[in-house]
Amino acid sequence: MNWRKNLYVLCFCNFFANIGFNMVTPFMPVILRQNAGLTDNLSFWSGMLTTMVYFTYVIAQPLWGRMADQSGKRMLLLRSGIGIGLSYFMMSRCHSIWGLMAVRALNGALMGFIPSSNILLSSTTPSHSVGYALGTLNMAVAVGIILGPLAGGVMVESFGITYSLYIGGFIMIIVGLAAYFGTEEKPIPANVVLTPFWQDVKEVLADPGIRMPIICLFTLNMCNQMLLTILPLFVAGLQAARAQLMVGMVFSISAVSLALGSPLINELHGRKYHVGYVAILICCMLLAGGTTLLQGLAPGLLFLVIQRFIYGFFQSGITVSSNVLVAINAPDEKRGRVFSLVNSLASTGFIIGPFIGGNLGEINYRVPFVTAAFFFCLTGFYLWRWQKKNPGSIEKNFSEDEEETA
Repeated sequence: MNWRKNLYVLCFCNFFANIGFNMVTPFMPVILRQNAGLTDNLSFWSGMLTTMVYFTYVIAQPLWGRMADQSGKRMLLLRSGIGIGLSYFMMSRCHSIWGLMAVRALNGALMGFIPSSNILLSSTTPSHSVGYALGTLNMAVAVGIILGPLAGGVMVESFGITYSLYIGGFIMIIVGLAAYFGTEEKPIPANVVLTPFWQDVKEVLADPGIRMPIICLFTLNMCNQMLLTILPLFVAGLQAARAQLMVGMVFSISAVSLALGSPLINELHGRKYHVGYVAILICCMLLAGGTTLLQGLAPGLLFLVIQRFIYGFFQSGITVSSNVLVAINAPDEKRGRVFSLVNSLASTGFIIGPFIGGNLGEINYRVPFVTAAFFFCLTGFYLWRWQKKNPGSIEKNFSEDEEETA
């Protein structure tokens, strides 16, 4: 099996998939205004649509993971690509808020293209190359995140939101088909026996090599959503002129360093430096806390942009290191279920974060930054203390000497 072919195909597909995702998501207020006819409380309903997506995503992910271990990982990519594409087509025809809520719920249940790619790639890549493969995939995802809003803005301005949804849906369907037919996977044994769901949950949470990455990813997701809730208002307070353009710059700049950070993580862990993934994860959690605090203390826009750029490198380190640790600790026969449970549990941060950020923002727009910094540092110190008391308990199944660098 050619794992490099899988890597290249999945990087290509995830690049365009994230363009498709981010062509649509930033323009929910436009969809609400033009398709559903809403003029009031657009921010509230946009938040509700986003929350609905992650609510059904959290519920559905474990079900898709069980299906992956029983029917194959490539089917997840096909299901996700086509399902999201069709939900975009349906969204373009919705003319009521409740119709949009229903379609976004369906959209969340069918989401999971990136986690599905991680599952397939980690299960078909040699263990000594998993870090390189997942880091490279993360870079392709980040570039798509950068270009998606730009492409979406051009499409909405040129063709309107309805045709933009058609284009986004078409991209997702093509990506799903390309990922399915362009990749390979190991044959699924005919006598696969699935353990009960709650047993899988207990096993995942009992293994520190999987539990600790879940905690770190949950913290990252929660803190990101806490800040995204109030970031546009915070930026507008720092610079009122051309505020929307500045908001877009602040949002995008961390994605640039997110893309640049993945090769650096591979280099740190490679043959030259031999830094363990747990050490990288601890440092990135603590440094993410430091840069988040500095963002909240920003006296001006330039300082905020610089700190957001630096923060993106640590976000990349948390994401790549956590996914690699899950991959090397998950049994091959349960990898689909493990990754799906990890994503489901970690994604609860997407639901909790906006509520915390929104409520704290009522006190002061800087308070959510301070709170997020506290959570980052708390998680980093907790992970450091665990590793100090239980050395080798998290990175136990990995041979650092064989790691391939980018």
